Parts: sequence; C-alpha cells; structure tokens
Amino acid sequence: MYKISMTREKYSAIIIFGEVLFDIFDGVSRIGGAPFNVCYHLHNFGIKTSFVTAVGSDPLGDSVLRLMNSAGMDMSCVSVAENAPTGRVEVVMDGRSHSFVIHDNQAYDMIRPFDIPDGGFLLYHGSLALRHRNNMDIVNRAKKTEGCRTFCDINLRDIWRSGDFISESLNGVRWLKINDEELNHISPMYGLTGTNERRCLDLADRLSLDTVFLTKGESGAEAHSRDISCVHESVPAADFKDTVGAGDAMASVCILGLTLGWDIFSMISRGAEFASIICGQRGALPESPEVYEKLIKRWDL
Repeated sequence: MYKISMTREKYSAIIIFGEVLFDIFDGVSRIGGAPFNVCYHLHNFGIKTSFVTAVGSDPLGDSVLRLMNSAGMDMSCVSVAENAPTGRVEVVMDGRSHSFVIHDNQAYDMIRPFDIPDGGFLLYHGSLALRHRNNMDIVNRAKKTEGCRTFCDINLRDIWRSGDFISESLNGVRWLKINDEELNHISPMYGLTGTNERRCLDLADRLSLDTVFLTKGESGAEAHSRDISCVHESVPAADFKDTVGAGDAMASVCILGLTLGWDIFSMISRGAEFASIICGQRGALPESPEVYEKLIKRWDL
C-alpha cells in the first residue's frame, strides 16, 4: 500500500490514478497520458497531488522518474513494474485531428493499491488504465469510500467501449468530462436524445452526476449541471499544431476550479484558454513554465 500525501486545499487529498506513457509522433517520444498530464498541470498550478501509477524498469520509465523528481512532483505512489514496459502510444496525425495505436500489457496496467486517505478526497481517473481487472478493482474500492468524490474523464478507445465497461467506469462518478464523439457513442446506451444540453442533463440525472463538462474540439465547450448550463466558444490557437492533450488541459482546470470554488463558467472559459495554448504546440505539456506563471497571474491564483 502507498501512503497518500495531504493537500492544503478543499479536499484532504487529490489523487490522480492512471497511466503515464509516451506519445510517439513520427518516431519522436513525448511524455503524456491523460492522468499524468492532469497531474503535471495541477502541480504547476500549485495544487498538491498524489499520482498513483506504474512505469517499467526501462529507459522510458527512468525518464518519467527523472522528470517528476526535477519538477518536484510527489513520487511516493509511483511503482516500477519489472515485467512490463513503460506505456507507449503511437499518435497518427490526420490534418487537425489525430488517432492512437495503443498497446496492451503496459506498466500502467499493473498499478499497485494505495491507502485510502482520511477525510474527503478527490479522485481523478480516466478509462484507459481501467481496462484490466486489477486497476478497476483498486478504483472501485476507493469510490466506495464515504469521503471519495470522483472526477472521471472517460477517454473512450475503440477496443474498450463495451457497455459493461463504460457503465462500471462511470459508476460512482460525481463530475464527468466527455467529448462530443464520446457523448454520441454512449447516447444510445443511456437512451439520450436531443441537444447536447438535453443529453448531458439526462445523463447527469441517470448517473447522479453533479456536472457534465463537454468538450467539442474547435467548437468550444459546455458545462451542464442541475442548476446551471453554459456554453463557451473555442479560443483559436495562435499557431495551431495539434489537439493532443487539449482535453487534459480542460480537465485539469476544471479540477483546479473545483478545489478553489470557481463557478462552472470560470472553469470552462479558463479551461478553453489553457487548451488553446496546448493546441499551439506539439505535445500535451507546455514547453515553458512561463505558461503556468502567466495564467496564475491572470487568474489571480
């Protein structure tokens, strides 16, 4: 079991569970994985997090540990899987969009359990790292804890899109981030019809969600809860490169807002601003810490 570090924010701990991997662009490796990206962003925005993941005993795994150490990130819940490689994903670009070639039996499929912290805590997870029973059981155990509040970024990939898998992944979730393609995919499963707002509200009702954050690529983002709905137009990237990591940027800012008590319009408008910055570079992480410094000042963090 791993001990979870405490945070000074609204929750006793913020736990980011899931994969760290390397996105391969034309033979060039860039660190990524939605949970790692979210954790890295939150850390650089000044939010203390615990990243629960696994890397391989290999050069890529070593580079993850070096980067986390140099950034001052909490590494106490990062394990080393001796019999599996650090995660790799081939990114296939198609104009302004992209697809992935995802490998099975990676180190992040073999994450070790962590101790449940005392008090209310926020748990973030996606769905890729839940594809094997071991990891799904760890997350389900945490979700059953009275103090757990879960933020899920569903991150659907074709080979893990079964109805049972989606249903179990969304069980016990309080906040959901989903993109428009994923909403279209799960709509028949939950009997959702009508506008984006209608489908998000009905999904929230069926799953007892507080808020659904919907991203729509270049068309912007929406947020829908029982009390309020809002739509935000996209912020064009100054020099568009790709959309890799844009959704993770949005998710990280939504979690930042949840810890600091922002309203949902502030969450999606600032999330869209940050996502636009990510779209203006190659890869999911800012090329300079100045990106965070400017946003911290602009948002008065």
